[in-house]
Amino acid sequence: MEDGEEGEAVVANQKDLFGFIPPHLIWSYSRTGNVSGTAVDDEYNINWLTDGRGAFPILVDGNSGSWTVVNTAALIDTVAICNHRVKVNVSVSGGINGTILPAVAEVQDILLNPFLRVAAPASTSSLTISISGNSEDIIIGELVAGPLQTIRLPFWEDESMEERDFSNASDDDNGIPPYDEGEEGRIWTGRQIYTTAELTILRNWRKAQRGASLPSLIIPELAVNDAWLGRIEIVGWSPAGGVGLWRVEFRIIEYKRSRW
Repeated sequence: MEDGEEGEAVVANQKDLFGFIPPHLIWSYSRTGNVSGTAVDDEYNINWLTDGRGAFPILVDGNSGSWTVVNTAALIDTVAICNHRVKVNVSVSGGINGTILPAVAEVQDILLNPFLRVAAPASTSSLTISISGNSEDIIIGELVAGPLQTIRLPFWEDESMEERDFSNASDDDNGIPPYDEGEEGRIWTGRQIYTTAELTILRNWRKAQRGASLPSLIIPELAVNDAWLGRIEIVGWSPAGGVGLWRVEFRIIEYKRSRW
């Protein structure tokens, strides 16, 4: 991935780390009426903001809005908006505070998912995001918040990066039809020699996906403002020639981002 000039989320001493939040640790996930705030279009449901389904967004007929999510108190150090149409700063307040900077705009206008690493992580039961002056109607597929887990950055194989536009794929997610057919997702393969403890972290993450019933938040490079909503697949592991060392190969698979 290329670093962009606008909206980079550079975190001190973390350029060599890879981050993710498994589904069971994503504090914001809920389908039980934990969202309040600016009314959304009648054909949309405000609780789709946190239901773990990026293909079911909220839509506001306007360029400003504010939403509050409540849930049982838990540690939050990372917040992201995914599969969206937001091109301005997103203010985060409540038990934690900060600003999600807009990600670098892609040529095809299918937006990347920006994220915030909270300067002062805290256990909180309430989080509010506020948006003002967006250049178009606000659409957000998912708000994700929780504690980011990190592990040493693998060697991402650039030649393994695959970009999918879903042009020949059937609509198998039963989501809201996008305003156009612009959709994209990526697959990236990485390799690293990990300790047994690090391999266990990756294996536990895979198990926590529960058959990919809910997505994970994945940040392939913490120095780049580009979070993925998707899953991990562990290709395999084998002894790396030392006690407690393993040669591990895995891929991350991004679910659809839409131009809406």
